[in-house]
Amino acid sequence: MSSVTLYPPIVDSSMPAFKANTGECKIFFRLSKFNSIVTDQGRCTAHVSIVKQDTGMNVVKKRDADDGGHLRATGIIINVTIQKDLDTNDDDLYYVTITDDDLSSVVDNKEGWIPNWIYKIQLRLSAVSCDTPSAQAAWLNSHASDFSEWSTICIVKPIKEIYFDIDALNVKKSKSDQLVTLYSSTLVVSGRFYDDESTKLIKSDELIHSYRFKLFNDLNQKPIEDTGELLANSQQDNGSFNYTMLTELENNGTYYLTVEFETINRYTESNTFNFTSSQYLIDKINCIIISAENDPDNVLKDITSIGQEEEEGRIGLKLYDTDVQKTYSGNICIRRSDARSNFKVWTDIKIFVVKDEYINDLDMFYDYTIESGMWYKYGVQAIDDRGNRGVLVQTPALMRNFEYSFLLGENNQQLKLMFDNTMNNFKYQVLESKIDPIGSAYPIVTRNGVVRYRTFPITGLISFWADENKLFCNKKVIYKYDDVINLYEKYNIDNNIVQYDYIYEKDFRQKVLDFLYDGKIKLFKSPTEGNILVRLMDVSCVPNQSLDRMLYSFSCNAHEILESTMANYLKNGLYEVGEPGSDFSTKEIKIGQIQTKIGTTQQDENNLFNQIYEKYDSGKHNLGGYKKTLGNIFNLKIVFDDPPLRVKVKNDLVFGYKFVLNNKTFFVNGNTREYVFDERMILSPSDTLYFLGDEEGRVKEIQVTVDFLYEISSEVYEEKRIKTRNMITNVGQLFNSYKPYTNLYNEVYYKYYVELENTNQYWRLIQIDSIEIEADPGAVFEIKDASDTKGELHDIGSTGILNLADIENITSIIYMGRRAEDGSIDNTVNADILMNYQYVSMSGEYEEA
Repeated sequence: MSSVTLYPPIVDSSMPAFKANTGECKIFFRLSKFNSIVTDQGRCTAHVSIVKQDTGMNVVKKRDADDGGHLRATGIIINVTIQKDLDTNDDDLYYVTITDDDLSSVVDNKEGWIPNWIYKIQLRLSAVSCDTPSAQAAWLNSHASDFSEWSTICIVKPIKEIYFDIDALNVKKSKSDQLVTLYSSTLVVSGRFYDDESTKLIKSDELIHSYRFKLFNDLNQKPIEDTGELLANSQQDNGSFNYTMLTELENNGTYYLTVEFETINRYTESNTFNFTSSQYLIDKINCIIISAENDPDNVLKDITSIGQEEEEGRIGLKLYDTDVQKTYSGNICIRRSDARSNFKVWTDIKIFVVKDEYINDLDMFYDYTIESGMWYKYGVQAIDDRGNRGVLVQTPALMRNFEYSFLLGENNQQLKLMFDNTMNNFKYQVLESKIDPIGSAYPIVTRNGVVRYRTFPITGLISFWADENKLFCNKKVIYKYDDVINLYEKYNIDNNIVQYDYIYEKDFRQKVLDFLYDGKIKLFKSPTEGNILVRLMDVSCVPNQSLDRMLYSFSCNAHEILESTMANYLKNGLYEVGEPGSDFSTKEIKIGQIQTKIGTTQQDENNLFNQIYEKYDSGKHNLGGYKKTLGNIFNLKIVFDDPPLRVKVKNDLVFGYKFVLNNKTFFVNGNTREYVFDERMILSPSDTLYFLGDEEGRVKEIQVTVDFLYEISSEVYEEKRIKTRNMITNVGQLFNSYKPYTNLYNEVYYKYYVELENTNQYWRLIQIDSIEIEADPGAVFEIKDASDTKGELHDIGSTGILNLADIENITSIIYMGRRAEDGSIDNTVNADILMNYQYVSMSGEYEEA
């Protein structure tokens, strides 16, 4: 056969990683345009060489394929079929397939692709196929002119199957086809990637480069939310991911979450999770957000007003709880939405970590990032110590229409442009050019379609009188020390300086100039231009000569630098959200005392720490809704009413004035009836403190008083923590003879109150939604739902049926008695009652104790 012209295949230096458990790897390549034959004529095959990168060991299995296809006896794979890639629109892209059956490892006695090994692969083209399997080496020598040169090296890496869990949905990637229930109105996509499903190793060997979440309410439509590419820091976060979706979910709505990820070696995968959002099983936080226009008890009347907030370019918000007698422990999150998304997209703007505090004592919160004339809604939401979110309780829509323009910097530092603020130019910057071609009457205009930003001048008069509420700075910021501030205040009083305070104007002006020149991104807020993230340049000042240079005017050019979004506000420090807490315990140091009688030689009974622990520790018990855990004990003093006994603390015997503990020498008080240990002796509840009797071992009943300081931590009591939840909606029936004042709701509740012994399983009633009661005419029932503060009376009419199909979340159904002729209620008559109802119940498992 005559020789042909073949050039080596054109391969990339590396291919994306692939899953080893699929059993095959595709190597993609292109062909030179100078080849004399092409693959689609069926005349071309490929040869493949594969070695392990770090050792150079040949890993081709030197045994031919059983089906007579791939020939491998010479250490390279020949007769490899070339195929065109039909999955793309690229007509010049081809590939060959290498299977597990082509590879073996003499060193490790393994076959197939080995996860996390790095392989070097080279290809060459052959104009002919080998038809003599028994003489492959001779065939290669005789047909050398029919082969191309070997290609450059291509690196490939097989990897293990990558799994991941999404905590909120309680599902794994391998179970993504299940429809699960999310018990929250906000989806927090958190979890981690790993490559060993049995042990859930800390992270995958193949590190994650980036991931992306898309939320749909219909997979055939565009996503209602797309996070874009999120970069992973696999070295620090151990392959974990955490993102709070902005879309507020509808109760009982069905959604689809798509998770796309790419590894550092370009392996990509996508999975879709189906879930429904249910808000039956989560409680609404027992507080609301009040504002200047939504203040039913006039709490804010002396704090803020709409007019004041419009003058200062902000909205004031206050967390308010009508139950002023009860403290709260937990995370409280304030979220915000606006009219641009029709109040569907919500962003966290502030998280309060509350530890045994009254909600009404929390500080007022001001939102400075609002835009003039924009409608906003705010919501309050609880976040537990595991990151689970509750129902979002929303406010009515709020709006502020500014009076002035502002420049907002980091940490809510806001400069009001109150005096001489002018703008004589406002321009959109685009990148375009005009070409006048020869022989044409009209020019050609080209434009860069990406470049488009606003630029405009900002001017204003600098004076501390524009900062009446000290939102930009105050004397404490400038002078730092109260004594220095008092000196200036006294100086102004002594010299009758009321208005023209040159000194403070100078110092205030310097702070403004530092702010304008700091090179950081600012938020320009204006009633006419809206919100624009800008970078200030060409800042200059002009002193006012008529006022002896007491006041300066400034001017600068503002250039739009980023899109005006909450994400960019947060990134540039224009507001801070804070992190939710997981430990809500509070610690206190208190004075403690026990008085007891000692009269036995049994050390366990004489161990005073047991008595201290019993008195002050309720870590395993409910004490008014809280549990209290005893910590360290110190400043110990022991007083006897008789000559002292020997005291053994930890493993050291104390008798007299001096002893050594942990290589430290302690001296006790000189009074023979009193032992006093200084603050260096810190004892934990696991230590021991007991009496051994006198020097001769004699013990009699003796009165002992022990005074000490102790550390006590307090946190909300939770007997059992729920691990899994399953919601059931069903119909039920109740029938019996009941006495007046019987609460039928309780009868239903305990009907579904089940905890199986020796297991962690439970069953609970969540709510009753609709009822139909059959009873004798004249029977009276008091019925209350969650929105009522007082129950409403309902009489059974002549039909003997009371139908309340539209009522929701019933909290009380009390049989009151029978209506008498005079209109009163006879509470001595029992009634046979049949009640049909629709209910929602929850079942699942508790966490292991």
